[in-house]
Amino acid sequence: MRIKLFVGGFLAVSGNELVERGMPLCDEQSAWFGQKFGTITDGDGAYDDSFKCRWKVDGVTAAGRKNLCIRFSRFDIEDSRTCTKTVVSLSYGNSDPQDFCQSLGSDRDRHKMMRMSTQRTFNPGNPRKARNGENFLTWTCLDTHSLTLQMASHPGANSAGNYQGFEMLWATESTTLFTDLQTDINEYGGEISFFDAKRNKRTRKHFAKLMTKLNRTLKQGRVTCTMAMQNAPEFLLDDWNTTKATNTAAALTSFLTSYTEVLHVGCYKRFDKITDKVLSRFTNRLR
Repeated sequence: MRIKLFVGGFLAVSGNELVERGMPLCDEQSAWFGQKFGTITDGDGAYDDSFKCRWKVDGVTAAGRKNLCIRFSRFDIEDSRTCTKTVVSLSYGNSDPQDFCQSLGSDRDRHKMMRMSTQRTFNPGNPRKARNGENFLTWTCLDTHSLTLQMASHPGANSAGNYQGFEMLWATESTTLFTDLQTDINEYGGEISFFDAKRNKRTRKHFAKLMTKLNRTLKQGRVTCTMAMQNAPEFLLDDWNTTKATNTAAALTSFLTSYTEVLHVGCYKRFDKITDKVLSRFTNRLR
Protein backbone atom coordinates (compact mmCIF):
# COMPACT_ATOMS: atom_id res chain seq x y z
CA MET A 1 0.00 0.00 0.00
CA ARG A 2 1.33 3.45 -0.85
CA ILE A 3 0.76 6.18 1.73
CA LYS A 4 -0.19 9.55 0.26
CA LEU A 5 0.73 13.06 1.42
CA PHE A 6 -0.59 16.41 0.24
CA VAL A 7 2.43 18.68 0.00
CA GLY A 8 0.88 21.73 -1.57
CA GLY A 9 -2.41 22.82 -3.08
CA PHE A 10 -4.31 19.72 -4.06
CA LEU A 11 -1.34 17.66 -5.25
CA ALA A 12 -0.89 14.28 -3.52
CA VAL A 13 2.48 12.56 -3.68
CA SER A 14 4.04 9.54 -2.01
CA GLY A 15 7.40 9.31 -0.25
CA ASN A 16 9.48 8.14 -3.23
CA GLU A 17 7.76 10.63 -5.57
CA LEU A 18 8.98 13.46 -3.34
CA VAL A 19 12.50 12.82 -4.65
CA GLU A 20 11.29 12.49 -8.22
CA ARG A 21 9.51 15.84 -8.02
CA GLY A 22 12.63 17.65 -6.82
CA MET A 23 12.23 18.16 -3.08
CA PRO A 24 14.85 20.78 -2.17
CA LEU A 25 18.13 19.31 -0.94
CA CYS A 26 18.63 21.03 2.41
CA ASP A 27 21.77 19.24 3.59
CA GLU A 28 24.16 16.61 2.29
CA GLN A 29 26.68 14.99 4.61
CA SER A 30 29.53 12.75 3.51
CA ALA A 31 32.13 10.53 5.15
CA TRP A 32 34.58 11.14 2.30
CA PHE A 33 36.80 13.49 4.29
CA GLY A 34 36.83 11.39 7.44
CA GLN A 35 33.47 12.37 8.94
CA LYS A 36 32.33 9.46 11.12
CA PHE A 37 29.36 11.00 12.90
CA GLY A 38 26.77 13.61 12.03
CA THR A 39 23.35 15.08 12.75
CA ILE A 40 20.41 15.69 10.41
CA THR A 41 17.59 17.86 11.70
CA ASP A 42 14.67 19.91 10.41
CA GLY A 43 15.59 22.78 12.77
CA ASP A 44 15.73 23.92 16.37
CA GLY A 45 12.04 24.58 16.93
CA ALA A 46 8.51 23.96 15.74
CA TYR A 47 8.18 23.38 12.00
CA ASP A 48 5.64 25.27 9.87
CA ASP A 49 2.94 23.97 7.58
CA SER A 50 4.87 24.49 4.35
CA PHE A 51 8.03 22.62 5.33
CA LYS A 52 9.62 20.57 2.54
CA CYS A 53 13.17 19.27 2.76
CA ARG A 54 15.44 16.45 1.65
CA TRP A 55 18.69 15.32 3.27
CA LYS A 56 21.30 12.84 2.03
CA VAL A 57 24.04 10.97 3.88
CA ASP A 58 26.82 9.21 2.01
CA GLY A 59 29.18 6.72 3.66
CA VAL A 60 31.54 6.46 0.69
CA THR A 61 35.12 7.27 1.71
CA ALA A 62 38.50 7.40 -0.03
CA ALA A 63 39.09 3.93 1.45
CA GLY A 64 35.79 2.47 0.23
CA ARG A 65 32.15 2.28 1.23
CA LYS A 66 31.17 2.22 4.88
CA ASN A 67 27.74 1.23 6.09
CA LEU A 68 25.68 3.69 8.10
CA CYS A 69 24.05 3.37 11.52
CA ILE A 70 21.33 5.78 12.64
CA ARG A 71 19.06 6.70 15.49
CA PHE A 72 16.37 9.34 16.01
CA SER A 73 17.14 11.39 19.12
CA ARG A 74 13.91 13.36 18.56
CA PHE A 75 10.81 12.32 16.65
CA ASP A 76 7.98 14.78 17.24
CA ILE A 77 5.43 15.14 14.44
CA GLU A 78 1.64 15.17 14.33
CA ASP A 79 -0.21 11.88 14.47
CA SER A 80 -1.93 11.01 11.22
CA ARG A 81 -3.05 7.53 10.26
CA THR A 82 -2.79 8.33 6.54
CA CYS A 83 0.18 10.75 6.71
CA THR A 84 -1.98 13.69 5.62
CA LYS A 85 -0.47 16.22 8.05
CA THR A 86 3.28 15.60 8.23
CA VAL A 87 5.45 12.78 6.98
CA VAL A 88 9.09 11.84 7.46
CA SER A 89 10.25 9.39 4.78
CA LEU A 90 13.42 7.28 5.08
CA SER A 91 14.91 5.59 1.99
CA TYR A 92 17.96 3.34 1.91
CA GLY A 93 19.24 0.36 -0.02
CA ASN A 94 16.82 -1.20 -2.49
CA SER A 95 13.80 -1.13 -0.16
CA ASP A 96 10.78 1.10 -0.63
CA PRO A 97 10.67 4.31 1.43
CA GLN A 98 9.38 3.98 4.99
CA ASP A 99 6.95 6.77 5.88
CA PHE A 100 6.58 7.80 9.55
CA CYS A 101 3.60 9.84 10.67
CA GLN A 102 3.40 10.15 14.47
CA SER A 103 5.30 11.32 17.53
CA LEU A 104 7.34 8.71 19.29
CA GLY A 105 9.26 7.91 22.45
CA SER A 106 9.67 10.61 25.07
CA ASP A 107 8.10 13.18 22.73
CA ARG A 108 4.95 11.10 22.53
CA ASP A 109 4.86 10.72 26.32
CA ARG A 110 5.31 14.48 26.73
CA HIS A 111 2.26 15.20 24.59
CA LYS A 112 0.20 12.68 26.55
CA MET A 113 1.17 14.19 29.90
CA MET A 114 0.50 17.76 28.75
CA ARG A 115 -2.68 16.72 26.91
CA MET A 116 -1.57 18.92 24.05
CA SER A 117 -3.04 16.69 21.38
CA THR A 118 -4.76 13.40 20.74
CA GLN A 119 -2.21 10.60 20.60
CA ARG A 120 -3.36 7.53 18.70
CA THR A 121 -1.82 4.10 18.50
CA PHE A 122 -1.58 2.50 15.08
CA ASN A 123 0.93 0.44 13.15
CA PRO A 124 1.62 2.33 9.88
CA GLY A 125 4.16 5.13 10.04
CA ASN A 126 5.79 4.05 13.29
CA PRO A 127 9.61 4.01 13.38
CA ARG A 128 9.62 2.18 16.72
CA LYS A 129 8.56 -0.96 14.91
CA ALA A 130 9.21 -0.35 11.24
CA ARG A 131 8.83 -2.78 8.36
CA ASN A 132 11.93 -4.85 9.09
CA GLY A 133 11.67 -4.64 12.87
CA GLU A 134 14.19 -1.82 13.28
CA ASN A 135 13.99 0.31 16.40
CA PHE A 136 15.12 3.66 15.09
CA LEU A 137 15.00 5.27 18.55
CA THR A 138 18.19 3.37 19.36
CA TRP A 139 21.29 2.83 17.25
CA THR A 140 20.42 0.63 14.28
CA CYS A 141 22.72 -0.27 11.39
CA LEU A 142 21.15 -0.26 7.94
CA ASP A 143 23.49 -2.44 5.84
CA THR A 144 23.80 0.37 3.30
CA HIS A 145 26.28 3.17 2.66
CA SER A 146 23.73 5.84 1.71
CA LEU A 147 20.33 7.09 2.77
CA THR A 148 17.83 9.81 1.95
CA LEU A 149 15.57 11.42 4.52
CA GLN A 150 12.66 13.67 3.60
CA MET A 151 10.08 15.67 5.51
CA ALA A 152 7.02 17.50 4.24
CA SER A 153 4.06 19.14 5.97
CA HIS A 154 0.55 19.86 4.71
CA PRO A 155 -0.94 23.39 4.96
CA GLY A 156 -2.53 23.66 8.41
CA ALA A 157 -0.13 21.18 10.03
CA ASN A 158 1.31 22.00 13.45
CA SER A 159 -0.85 25.11 13.71
CA ALA A 160 -0.29 25.47 17.47
CA GLY A 161 3.45 24.86 17.19
CA ASN A 162 3.36 21.90 19.59
CA TYR A 163 5.55 19.63 17.46
CA GLN A 164 9.32 20.05 17.20
CA GLY A 165 10.14 17.82 14.24
CA PHE A 166 13.01 15.32 14.22
CA GLU A 167 16.73 14.96 14.86
CA MET A 168 18.58 11.98 13.43
CA LEU A 169 22.12 10.98 14.32
CA TRP A 170 24.22 8.93 11.90
CA ALA A 171 27.55 7.17 12.21
CA THR A 172 29.81 5.09 10.00
CA GLU A 173 30.20 1.43 10.88
CA SER A 174 33.67 -0.07 11.47
CA THR A 175 34.85 -3.56 10.48
CA THR A 176 35.36 -4.49 14.15
CA LEU A 177 32.70 -6.75 15.62
CA PHE A 178 30.94 -5.24 18.61
CA THR A 179 31.55 -8.47 20.50
CA ASP A 180 35.30 -8.09 19.85
CA LEU A 181 35.15 -4.57 21.25
CA GLN A 182 33.37 -5.89 24.33
CA THR A 183 36.02 -8.59 24.77
CA ASP A 184 38.77 -5.98 24.58
CA ILE A 185 36.98 -3.81 27.15
CA ASN A 186 36.63 -6.76 29.52
CA GLU A 187 40.31 -7.65 29.17
CA TYR A 188 41.29 -4.06 29.88
CA GLY A 189 39.06 -4.04 32.97
CA GLY A 190 40.78 -7.16 34.24
CA GLU A 191 44.10 -5.29 34.25
CA ILE A 192 43.06 -1.94 35.75
CA SER A 193 46.00 -0.41 37.61
CA PHE A 194 44.98 3.11 38.59
CA PHE A 195 45.43 2.66 42.34
CA ASP A 196 47.26 0.56 44.92
CA ALA A 197 47.18 -3.24 44.57
CA LYS A 198 44.28 -3.79 46.96
CA ARG A 199 42.09 -1.12 45.42
CA ASN A 200 42.96 -2.24 41.88
CA LYS A 201 41.83 -5.78 42.68
CA ARG A 202 38.54 -4.50 44.08
CA THR A 203 38.02 -2.18 41.11
CA ARG A 204 38.59 -5.02 38.62
CA LYS A 205 35.95 -7.09 40.37
CA HIS A 206 33.43 -4.23 40.31
CA PHE A 207 34.24 -3.58 36.65
CA ALA A 208 33.43 -7.18 35.68
CA LYS A 209 30.06 -6.91 37.44
CA LEU A 210 29.38 -3.58 35.74
CA MET A 211 30.00 -4.94 32.25
CA THR A 212 27.76 -7.94 32.89
CA LYS A 213 24.94 -5.56 33.78
CA LEU A 214 25.59 -3.08 30.97
CA ASN A 215 25.81 -5.70 28.24
CA ARG A 216 22.34 -7.09 28.86
CA THR A 217 19.73 -6.72 26.12
CA LEU A 218 16.85 -4.69 27.53
CA LYS A 219 13.25 -4.29 26.48
CA GLN A 220 10.84 -1.43 26.99
CA GLY A 221 7.33 -2.79 26.83
CA ARG A 222 7.41 -5.35 24.01
CA VAL A 223 10.13 -3.58 22.07
CA THR A 224 13.87 -4.31 22.35
CA CYS A 225 15.43 -0.95 23.16
CA THR A 226 19.11 -1.92 23.35
CA MET A 227 21.16 -1.03 20.25
CA ALA A 228 21.24 -3.38 17.27
CA MET A 229 24.76 -3.48 15.82
CA GLN A 230 26.93 -6.30 14.56
CA ASN A 231 29.95 -4.05 14.10
CA ALA A 232 31.00 -1.19 16.36
CA PRO A 233 30.52 2.38 15.11
CA GLU A 234 33.80 4.03 14.22
CA PHE A 235 33.38 6.94 16.60
CA LEU A 236 33.00 4.59 19.59
CA LEU A 237 35.97 2.48 18.48
CA ASP A 238 38.10 5.63 18.19
CA ASP A 239 36.98 6.70 21.64
CA TRP A 240 37.98 3.32 23.06
CA ASN A 241 41.44 3.38 21.47
CA THR A 242 42.01 6.84 22.91
CA THR A 243 40.86 5.62 26.33
CA LYS A 244 43.34 2.74 26.28
CA ALA A 245 46.18 5.02 25.20
CA THR A 246 45.38 7.59 27.90
CA ASN A 247 44.83 4.87 30.53
CA THR A 248 43.39 7.02 33.30
CA ALA A 249 40.34 6.70 35.52
CA ALA A 250 38.92 9.91 34.02
CA ALA A 251 39.28 8.61 30.46
CA LEU A 252 37.62 5.31 31.39
CA THR A 253 34.73 7.17 33.07
CA SER A 254 34.18 9.26 29.93
CA PHE A 255 34.24 6.21 27.65
CA LEU A 256 31.84 4.19 29.81
CA THR A 257 29.38 7.09 29.62
CA SER A 258 29.55 7.05 25.81
CA TYR A 259 29.41 3.24 25.70
CA THR A 260 26.30 3.13 27.90
CA GLU A 261 24.61 5.74 25.74
CA VAL A 262 25.30 3.80 22.55
CA LEU A 263 23.94 0.63 24.13
CA HIS A 264 20.83 1.84 25.88
CA VAL A 265 19.88 5.40 24.91
CA GLY A 266 16.85 3.98 23.08
CA CYS A 267 15.54 2.76 26.45
CA TYR A 268 14.44 6.31 27.27
CA LYS A 269 12.22 5.28 30.19
CA ARG A 270 15.04 3.30 31.80
CA PHE A 271 18.12 5.20 30.70
CA ASP A 272 18.40 7.53 33.71
CA LYS A 273 18.12 4.55 36.04
CA ILE A 274 20.83 2.71 34.09
CA THR A 275 23.23 5.63 34.36
CA ASP A 276 22.36 6.62 37.95
CA LYS A 277 21.94 3.19 39.54
CA VAL A 278 24.34 1.04 37.52
CA LEU A 279 27.02 3.13 35.81
CA SER A 280 27.46 5.84 38.45
CA ARG A 281 27.93 3.32 41.22
CA PHE A 282 31.08 2.15 39.47
CA THR A 283 32.42 5.44 38.15
CA ASN A 284 32.06 7.06 41.57
CA ARG A 285 34.56 4.48 42.82
CA LEU A 286 37.11 5.72 40.29
CA ARG A 287 37.32 9.17 41.86
